[in-house]
Amino acid sequence: ETLLQKILEQPINFAQLKCSEMCKDLFSKILENDPTKRYLAGQASHHPFITGKPFFLPVKANLCRTSRRRLMK
Repeated sequence: ETLLQKILEQPINFAQLKCSEMCKDLFSKILENDPTKRYLAGQASHHPFITGKPFFLPVKANLCRTSRRRLMK
């Protein structure tokens, strides 16, 4: 098994990470393997861990990238 296969197939283990649940949530969304569910930079910048505020718009993971970009402007 190659390193790339391990990265793609094994889930991220946050158990040993010493950070808040909100931080873990952000990292899990940024590192999502499925590109249709993965956060884009604009979405990540609006995450409560970054802003300290709740989301104003629900982030729809199943939108195409163009639609998500328009939502985040």
